[in-house]
Amino acid sequence: MCQFYGILDGSISQPTSHGPHGTSQQNPIYNCWFWVDQLNQAWLFGTISKDTLSEVRDLMHSIQVWQHLESKFNMASLAQALDIEYLLTNISLEPDQFVDSYSCSIKTIADTLAAIQLPIYDIELI
Repeated sequence: MCQFYGILDGSISQPTSHGPHGTSQQNPIYNCWFWVDQLNQAWLFGTISKDTLSEVRDLMHSIQVWQHLESKFNMASLAQALDIEYLLTNISLEPDQFVDSYSCSIKTIADTLAAIQLPIYDIELI
């Protein structure tokens, strides 16, 4: 498992494809790395939408695909987080709303922020 993720996070870098000192012999470490890289890429291609696939299908290695996806979805998460934080800062108790319903709305927004790794501390909810 860590070999798969190591290629995606860059902790396992691409080795040279040929042996030392420019020999024409294929590097067996490169062959193993390439196999895992292509397996990663196939897995990524199999788990993304057709629209997203069209954006990454011409990239050569799984780290390139991963970085593109990371960049794309981090921006979406940031926009979502800002929208959710806006909801939280602008929520108000309506005249016909019960306090428990109002509290539940605040808790739902706080839980949503926590789910996207932006937790709100209890002191901030007061």
